[in-house]
Amino acid sequence: MALPGYRVLAWDMPGYGESPMLAAAPADAGDYADALARMLDRAGVEQTILVGHSLGALVAAAFAAKYPQRMFYLVLADVAQGYGQAEAAQREKVWQGVNSR
Repeated sequence: MALPGYRVLAWDMPGYGESPMLAAAPADAGDYADALARMLDRAGVEQTILVGHSLGALVAAAFAAKYPQRMFYLVLADVAQGYGQAEAAQREKVWQGVNSR
């Protein structure tokens, strides 16, 4: 349910649910961020409140970094630290990025 004047969109991230995989192989969070930007363009969304959970939080953070002008708010929940088990250096890099915003 959305407040009056707002819409809620649930994105079926490429390669998950019913959507086909991205053409880029292997795809990274930036590739998914570009796909999200295209979906928002098709929906006519110029600026967004973006919520990302787990792997979706990585994509949301990449989207915010690549398209800061399109962000209104960013909510990251239970951020994944990469695909699979992340090395300690990678975990630190992720948290530095999250804490710098």
